Amino acid sequence: MGNIGEGGLAVCKTGSIASEIDVDWNGLPRFLIDARTKGGMSGSPVIAVRHGSYVNSGGGLVLGGGSNMNFLGIYSGRMKDDLDLGIVWKSDKFFELIQYADSLV
Repeated sequence: MGNIGEGGLAVCKTGSIASEIDVDWNGLPRFLIDARTKGGMSGSPVIAVRHGSYVNSGGGLVLGGGSNMNFLGIYSGRMKDDLDLGIVWKSDKFFELIQYADSLV
């Protein structure tokens, strides 16, 4: 069953990116994360949060940049039940789908 935090807010999990995010995993627009996940988490947004200094998408170092959040995609489940490797569908495909749906209206 899903858990809800105080005030109806989400319960956040932590993990790390396990495959190259700019390369499609097995020929599909997805990548892997290393995180302890459970059934029922499919459809959850995957967000990268960086605090302090970080390298931006252009390769430049941002010093003391505060917090930076990026929507990376949607979690769809684990590769195998006994592995902590999860599959994330990349965010750009969802944005393309939304634009396509808008064009049909």
